[in-house]
Amino acid sequence: MAKYYATIAGLPNLGVEDRKLPFSSAYFVEELSQELTPRDRHLLNILRWERENRYLIRFLEQEEEAKASNEQPQLFSYDQIATALHALRQREPLPKSIFLPAYVINFLKATQVEPTEEEVEKEKEKEELLDDEERRYHYPTRLEDRLAEYYYDYAISCGNQFIEAWSKFNRTLRNILAAEVGKELGWDIRTYIVGNSPIEKKLRASSGNSLGIDEEDITELRQIQAILAEKDITRRERMIDQLRWNWLEDVTFDRIFDVEALLAYYLRLCIVERWTSLNEKKGEATFRHIVASLKKESNESLEEFKKNQKK
Repeated sequence: MAKYYATIAGLPNLGVEDRKLPFSSAYFVEELSQELTPRDRHLLNILRWERENRYLIRFLEQEEEAKASNEQPQLFSYDQIATALHALRQREPLPKSIFLPAYVINFLKATQVEPTEEEVEKEKEKEELLDDEERRYHYPTRLEDRLAEYYYDYAISCGNQFIEAWSKFNRTLRNILAAEVGKELGWDIRTYIVGNSPIEKKLRASSGNSLGIDEEDITELRQIQAILAEKDITRRERMIDQLRWNWLEDVTFDRIFDVEALLAYYLRLCIVERWTSLNEKKGEATFRHIVASLKKESNESLEEFKKNQKK
């Protein structure tokens, strides 16, 4: 395992309350990539792909706007996605020039390619082999959540303990927050939960105000409950990032010169970078817009359900 003594020793300190970046995450990645081994560079890219997911969703939902935007993906191009989609829909092999993670290809196949009759029959045969609990599993309905599910499965099976633990922690945190918001708004939370591990099954099966989990499921449950009790949206987001920051420090405190320390530094840099680009007013407006969008989507789904019931 490679050690990065000089690189890590030369990094400036970061604090979760910092509002001035020593350098951007893009610059850090560019400089770091020259020093990492191929294996460690791959690990860094696994973390980077989580941020890239938003660009893929943007392209699938608003292609022209995505192409015209000043913000562009760093690990892929929209032309690559278009080429991959064409090949998948034509049932042709992907061109050798397309370098996309397996989870992206599997996501595109599942959500953007019409299955053949043979594939539909095979899927039915698979479902017949499932037990009752597995049949009750509801896939997330939003594209963003479906992609997150594929990504987390990919990251959690990458073979690096740090990335696997970080991804499990992030997925659980995401699901608890989604379940709590969903319960408050009266949604069917089963379609917003990502993954199908024991803790996700408990969240889906929960009823009333209870989340159906305890500290044996996630040791940070008390901190998360304090976050859920916070009504100020911006402060809640800060508390979430503080929890992530603390997790990163706890997990890497004895891995000072390993690649995990560099991976954690990158993630902490991203946290600071996000808040330097959002002042308090803009941040609150952004998060309120997200909640409003979800409410609108929920209402549209409800109206569609009522229409179907009348038929």
